[in-house]
Amino acid sequence: MKNYDSTKRILVTGGAGFLGSHLCERLLKEGHEILCVDNFYTGRRSNIAHLISNPYFEVLRHDICFPLYVEAEINQTDGIDEMDQTAENVKCVDATPILS
Repeated sequence: MKNYDSTKRILVTGGAGFLGSHLCERLLKEGHEILCVDNFYTGRRSNIAHLISNPYFEVLRHDICFPLYVEAEINQTDGIDEMDQTAENVKCVDATPILS
């Protein structure tokens, strides 16, 4: 059952991999919305095929070595908290990892 008070929009990188797909599945069962990002180099579509029909699941083919800009509401105490639909609260967030 979806609890709208604690629902978050969560970005899962590597979401089509073995671990990522299980994480996506678990988060969906907890009632969250998932944006699954994967370049499909090692991840497999078959790992997430059963999730595609879920309206709270979205897949984006993208290599996170390149910048990925997503709209997110910034909560000053918690960092990126949840996706926001209103234009006045939208910030561009660079979700590019820091490579060392």
